[in-house]
Amino acid sequence: MAPKQAHRLTIGSSDRGVASSVGKGGVDDRDQVPSLDAGETPRRSTSSLGHLNRPAKFVIGVVAAVAGIAYGISFFWPIYDWDLKVPSPDQRYDLVVLRGDAAAFADFSYRIYLFPRASTPADHAIHSRVWYTPIWRGRKYLVYSGYSYPMFRWTGPHTIEIDLNEAYWEPFALESVKRFGKTEDAILTSVVFGGENSANARP
Repeated sequence: MAPKQAHRLTIGSSDRGVASSVGKGGVDDRDQVPSLDAGETPRRSTSSLGHLNRPAKFVIGVVAAVAGIAYGISFFWPIYDWDLKVPSPDQRYDLVVLRGDAAAFADFSYRIYLFPRASTPADHAIHSRVWYTPIWRGRKYLVYSGYSYPMFRWTGPHTIEIDLNEAYWEPFALESVKRFGKTEDAILTSVVFGGENSANARP
């Protein structure tokens, strides 16, 4: 008696379903089941992100361009002239005065800088144009900045006096203590209102 042939029963399957799965998923065996990796992260189209980033990139580009133009202009304006250089009694430091353009409420502005001798910029002719390069920016060397006319002098190797002898004092900024590098020397600056001394230097 011939043995009975075993038939496999597949629930929910048909030849049509198998053919469909072969056409779509590439399955070529009824015993194989298409796999699905649940851990895969769905891919996001980068074209939309790039489109959304364009306005931000444009704004950043415009801001950077404006900042660059403003920085470039600052080398030429405001205009400063070389006015005066006064060495310290021990010849270790120099006071340098720059005179700025006229403002709406004063004739000129003045900036007094204190430099160690080795860092002092090269001499200029009086009232010659000075480009506003980084050495003149910030407060590293700046001692006085304002619109009041400053008369000043060294009162010692490490002391400076600035006299403001005007009926009305305009706004000014003062750095009263300066130290450079690792030196323990401190240069002290004081302001005297209504004072005047014949030994004062005058911008």
